Amino acid sequence: MKEPYENLVLERTDSEPSNIGMVSLPLPREVPGLRLDHPVSGSVPVGWWKRHEQPRRVIATLVGQSEIPQCLGLTTAPDTAESRPGPWEVRLRPTLVREAYKAHSYTEIEQLRGVPASECATAQAELLLTFGGRTLVMQAGATGPRGGPYFWENVQIDPLWRHRAAEGYRVGGVIYNEDTYLWADFSLVLFCNGVADLRAHFVNTKLHIRGYDFQGLPMVRFAGDAVTPRQAVVPDDGRLLSFGGMHLHLRDSDILFSREFPGRIEPATNGVAWYPVARTFNPQLEHAPHQEWAAGFARTFRCQFSLSDAAPRVARYRLPAWWYALCQEPWPSGYLPVRGAYARLGELLTDHVRKGLVRGRFDGGSGQWANDGDGGVGMMQNFYATGRPEIFEDALAHGYYWADLAVDHTDFSVHQWVGGWGWKTCAYSKFRDVLYAYLETGDPYLLDTAEMAAESYWAWFRSNWPRSTIGRDSFELGAWALLWRFLRTEHARERTLELARMCRTVLESRGSIGGQIGAGPHPGYLSSLYMTGVAMLSLLDAAEAAAEDGGGPALGAILEGLRLLDRQFMRDDREMFPSNYGETRQTWCKPNHWMWAIMALRIYPEIARLQGDEDSLTRAGLRRALETETPASEQWAVSGRYVMYYVNPLYADALLLGARFEGGGIELSPLAEPRYWPVRQCVSTPFGPLAIATDLQDGAITLRFEASNEFPVRVRLGQEVIETTSRRTCTVSFVKAGPASRLWNGPVDLRAFTARGFPGRWDQELAKTPVAGLDREQCQAAVRLCPETEEILYGPCFSPTRVRYRAGTRPGLERIAAGFTGTTVRERVLSAMRWVARHVDHPHYTGPLAPDRALTEEQLIESGRGWCNEQVRVFIALCEVMDVPARICFLFHANSVCGHTAAEVFLDGRWAFVDVTFQVRVELPGGRWAEARELSGPQRRLAHQAYRPALEEYECRVLRFVDDCPGWGKRDRPRADRGGDLLATLGICNYLIRGVEAVPGGGSSRQFWSRA
Repeated sequence: MKEPYENLVLERTDSEPSNIGMVSLPLPREVPGLRLDHPVSGSVPVGWWKRHEQPRRVIATLVGQSEIPQCLGLTTAPDTAESRPGPWEVRLRPTLVREAYKAHSYTEIEQLRGVPASECATAQAELLLTFGGRTLVMQAGATGPRGGPYFWENVQIDPLWRHRAAEGYRVGGVIYNEDTYLWADFSLVLFCNGVADLRAHFVNTKLHIRGYDFQGLPMVRFAGDAVTPRQAVVPDDGRLLSFGGMHLHLRDSDILFSREFPGRIEPATNGVAWYPVARTFNPQLEHAPHQEWAAGFARTFRCQFSLSDAAPRVARYRLPAWWYALCQEPWPSGYLPVRGAYARLGELLTDHVRKGLVRGRFDGGSGQWANDGDGGVGMMQNFYATGRPEIFEDALAHGYYWADLAVDHTDFSVHQWVGGWGWKTCAYSKFRDVLYAYLETGDPYLLDTAEMAAESYWAWFRSNWPRSTIGRDSFELGAWALLWRFLRTEHARERTLELARMCRTVLESRGSIGGQIGAGPHPGYLSSLYMTGVAMLSLLDAAEAAAEDGGGPALGAILEGLRLLDRQFMRDDREMFPSNYGETRQTWCKPNHWMWAIMALRIYPEIARLQGDEDSLTRAGLRRALETETPASEQWAVSGRYVMYYVNPLYADALLLGARFEGGGIELSPLAEPRYWPVRQCVSTPFGPLAIATDLQDGAITLRFEASNEFPVRVRLGQEVIETTSRRTCTVSFVKAGPASRLWNGPVDLRAFTARGFPGRWDQELAKTPVAGLDREQCQAAVRLCPETEEILYGPCFSPTRVRYRAGTRPGLERIAAGFTGTTVRERVLSAMRWVARHVDHPHYTGPLAPDRALTEEQLIESGRGWCNEQVRVFIALCEVMDVPARICFLFHANSVCGHTAAEVFLDGRWAFVDVTFQVRVELPGGRWAEARELSGPQRRLAHQAYRPALEEYECRVLRFVDDCPGWGKRDRPRADRGGDLLATLGICNYLIRGVEAVPGGGSSRQFWSRA
């Protein structure tokens, strides 16, 4: 298969007659220019790989002359169809304008409530839509204490976008009902065949200094020559209604009306009025007035209408589960979805919550006890995994419920409304459901709501800072990370990293994340394991965003925070929930064990994948989670707490197996000991389902594969790789697995060797190093090379041996690298080394320089000066832009006083030492460049020889001030004939620059100079 998209088939989710199709389409970063393979189609971005340049998600639509196809594909072929202007005419027409008003005192703001309409200035208008000679008049309105209806005023049209298939508008105004105000706006998608999709938003937002309740019911007036008046009751008279030249389809608002609480259609001036709901419901106050909108409440009513013969119906298409993975969703590493030991749990939870959704009334879409702020995301991701359209409909309804009635539209804080409790604290300011609903609809109201709720959360969090207790207050750190991933704004990136830093500050100070503030009887430093788990899951969301944005120090800092939290999460002497205060793990009830396990089953596999290997920390967490005694899935699904339950099982199965599309086939890299592997699991792949049966006996594990198509399958176990196919069997002996057996027996915990155990004063110097920012983080992340760590540091998992640079991310570095000479990787690495030595002068040759500049690579180049570690950063950045893996190598002289920084690059399947400052590398007799570890030991003599001319030149050029510098003074620096002693002790640190990602597998798949 040349490209995965050639195997992609989009299927309609139903067979009702429709001339219009719509899908929220994720796009892969590697294949720009993908579009629907249909002559009348177009798309609108809702997510970005690169802000306003490369879409990550689009709302794609198509319009057919007759019935649209049951299946669609994608293409990269140029769009050659002729474009034509949209046939719609959209304009406003004033209906009542009166500028005169009766003055009222502004000293008592409450007196402005209830002013008769006759005493107010008025600027009413109606929206006119014309298509094919038919004109439709639309107005938003509402009733009030004195009757009504009252129609919107100060109306404005905002054109949003246009393409061949459709055009988008937002039309808004305010309704004054002689008591107070209700905001109303229409999000309209007008298709080129005369069908329109309407989302009518009615919002009791804050128009005065504070919000007020609003008394009345919303309505939409349809009139004009296309509309014949009639009466109807919905749903008794059906959902598809005709009014002469206009046809109205109300199916998308099904969850808001019922026979008990019907909507209605009534004759109105020159047309009809649609009243979507019979009464209001307050999720918290059961006996609230039947027409009252509490301050901050909103409701969205969705429908389609047609001014042509085309059916007012927009069909949805679904995508196979594997496509989301190839587009880096929901996790960023491309792991394919798996139906393993836990997938059924996510589906059962989804169905359980769907059964509890409120249906058929004003608060339809509420999950009641399941209003945990992740229901929409969980259901939507289970729709991605299963393709079941009923899950999609309920997930979208729950997302709109959350946007309308959970978010408070006066200050954009959040009421969780769990079981009648109006929780409104930092911990429950959840907005990710709203974001996912936006990604599926493109409704700008949802994006506005999500972003403003995010800012409200930020304000809450920041206004209560600093503090030593966070706990589940960190919930929406993960949602900010989703804004970073999908919207690609620097603002979201900065907010996410700052929230992560705040959490880490607490961890470094106290050792645990503490409890929450703002609710409950536990405002102190009570740190239950549930709260610790919430913080870990949120930090994982932030780590995903950082990994997707190039990794580097940001990812390293987040991973270190997770490792600190692990110490708390694994404790046996802590309660699971604050309400279980004083209980130890041994006395937990079973549901608490299950809750801990389902969190851990995402946490530890994802830490392993993000850091590139399975270490003792992740193995211990996985073992405890996998060994937790669990009941039948049905019982687990109804245990009573739903936080992130829907999502975690999807992560667990996928990340434990580690299946990816690689090199035209499927590669598997399982985690955990084989005895924990599922007996059966099934992977969603571009070639079709791949079933895997596992048989463990007599010290060997047998994997049997079954698929309808035959394709390559590669099984990677540690350093051992087994090549097979989707219709064959492979067997691995634990004894013969060699280095792979360490994967199961337990590798070294690198924390014991990170900035520790270095000779002389170096541990203390590393801890208080005077440099700042990234440079400080790198030196404190150096892992000491020693017998315990050598196999890891020079194995396949610690450092990326293949990287990919996203073109256009670092244009300045690209321009420099494009000027390097040479046709081989080695030649271009040498060009980079020489360029840095010429253009970033070491201060020992030019004069004193501050050690804590904390500059980017581009800023270092612009400054023209840099210490050895800064020169190395520039060199590594240029290598990675050329798709050449490189890493930092800290050198500690045998005298335990002198230190230096160099690099290693991955060449010809091995690491190769490069000293950028002295332009030293050592070529061994066979032509290979030596590794740093070789020059530290058996090849030290060759290092002495290589450094001699460079150090002799250094002695001629070095300035006198250096003689007073500790470590590089005359008595401390290496002798010209003993330069190799600089490598007596080594520390290695990874560094991926922004714009570069690690890619599993062998060498680079493409070279920089082959790209135009």
